[in-house]
Amino acid sequence: MKFELLPNEILVECFEYLNALDIFHSFDQLNYRFYTLIRNIRLYLHFEHVSRTIFNQFCKKILLNSDVKIHIYSLHLSNTDLYSQINTFISQFSFDEFPELQSLTLTSIEEDQVEKLNIILPLRSQLSVLHLIQPKNSITNILIKCPVSKLRILSVTDSYQHLELIDQISSITNLTMPKCYLDSLHKILKTVPMLKYLNCQNISQRKKFWNNSIEFKDYQCVHLKQLIMIEFRCKFEDFQMFIKHTPNLKSLIISVDYEREMIDAYRWEELIISSLFQLTSFQFKFKISHRKDDHNIFYKFKQFY
Repeated sequence: MKFELLPNEILVECFEYLNALDIFHSFDQLNYRFYTLIRNIRLYLHFEHVSRTIFNQFCKKILLNSDVKIHIYSLHLSNTDLYSQINTFISQFSFDEFPELQSLTLTSIEEDQVEKLNIILPLRSQLSVLHLIQPKNSITNILIKCPVSKLRILSVTDSYQHLELIDQISSITNLTMPKCYLDSLHKILKTVPMLKYLNCQNISQRKKFWNNSIEFKDYQCVHLKQLIMIEFRCKFEDFQMFIKHTPNLKSLIISVDYEREMIDAYRWEELIISSLFQLTSFQFKFKISHRKDDHNIFYKFKQFY
């Protein structure tokens, strides 16, 4: 069967996987049926690595077609190319012109763009997904003005040490951050009780806690189901204390470099049996310098293969 002979219901499902740029480039001038159809479907618009010419052309199309604008539910703007998409876009549009916008991704935000974003972001009270990728300034100045009370998914790629904002993101269910101290993580988990997914790329310990374990108490992360810890740089006792507060965890991914005390299969087995009753997926990567007696370490971990 030819593609154009498919019923609209199937075409709409296919279009859900395509960038709005590709949809309009391929189907806008095909025939009246497609012209009408693509103006009445939900659209995600991804501008990263798009040429300035194509970017400007599609912005013009949005300006001239309000029926396109009102169906955009996801938007990705980026400054990683040779021109400033974010500045150009927010100088032409206000986010309140996109009533269905629920997901916003901003890559490499410039310092001088934060003030403009602080004016227009509060207008998007329905925003539920926010990704701040490689910002060139602190995320604090952006989040402080953002309507975070409705956010469910937050992803940031600068160090999340701005705990003055933690009380504002209690509604978050999915959190991704690149770096966090273990005691800061403790505070985050206490304040974000509905968290289901946590991805932290670098967890370390402050010097004042090097000789003393942090006390994790007064909370239970009963909703946390998936935990990803890349470059975990703390003691096994600290991890053990933390993980005891995640009784419903189903998936654990952890990476540890050159921390030999973390590579003890018997301790992991005991921890899983005693504290991780719901765990169904355990993925780990442990890196150590090779020694003659390391075959014992590897042998003990065979049960996890």
